[in-house]
Amino acid sequence: MGIAVERLSAKTVWCKIMKPNRASSALALRLGMELMSTTESMSLGHGRIEDVEFYSQDAASYFNAAYYGSPK
Repeated sequence: MGIAVERLSAKTVWCKIMKPNRASSALALRLGMELMSTTESMSLGHGRIEDVEFYSQDAASYFNAAYYGSPK
């Protein structure tokens, strides 16, 4: 996220995480990202279908986390 926000001047960073991957979901939350939406039965190619979660964080909350900490 640091590269996207600080070096590339991104206004928002988002990620797509397969719902069964709870460790990555926990990491996204620990980094201060928020769950935007969940898509059930998303086609991922090669016949693979998974439930998917989308997380995001805007630049303002990224910079504020340095001062106030990320939500637990």
